[in-house]
Amino acid sequence: MTQGYPIVYMDESGFEAETNRPYGYARIGKSCIDSYNWQAKKRTNVIGALYKKMLFALDYFEQNINSHIFYDWCKFTLIPSLKTKCVIVMDNARFHEHAYSKTTEQARPSYFMAATLQS
Repeated sequence: MTQGYPIVYMDESGFEAETNRPYGYARIGKSCIDSYNWQAKKRTNVIGALYKKMLFALDYFEQNINSHIFYDWCKFTLIPSLKTKCVIVMDNARFHEHAYSKTTEQARPSYFMAATLQS
């Protein structure tokens, strides 16, 4: 706790549905042949928060995370799930800056967000 406020950590991560493997193995004398669809961009992105080793406010998206998605997640998922004032710690991803300023302007007075961490 910092100055009496619990610390909540949040982050996002993405997972590729298909991974390009430029090398492979085959039996001696056999070709290692595979195909890869370079146009397919199947990616699942997950955003969540952590408090005392407990994950909460988890949400997943079948598209890239941008400032609008992140802002909506903060407003409609994260903030309503917080039960008390807290410090929210996040990395310095570019889309956090826009969402950070919008969320702190419109959040209920009982919540506030910490400055982003510098890598």
